Amino acid sequence: MLKKVRSFLDTKKIIEVDTPILVKYPSIDEHIKSIKAHPNRKDIGYLHTSPEYLMKRLIAKGIENIYFLGHVF
Repeated sequence: MLKKVRSFLDTKKIIEVDTPILVKYPSIDEHIKSIKAHPNRKDIGYLHTSPEYLMKRLIAKGIENIYFLGHVF
């Protein structure tokens, strides 16, 4: 099914992006609990709850017509 979705979006010239899974700050949505992660002993990060914010940053830099197919936590 994913292959069909990717193939369809590819024919429309829509670019697949892969956003970082680990982000520096948790979600600011009070109804979503972010999962804390410790990639090493010093740093603390959070598993992303949505790729939306990171995708908006790409759009702001001029990269349009994008999509993300992946896991959220």
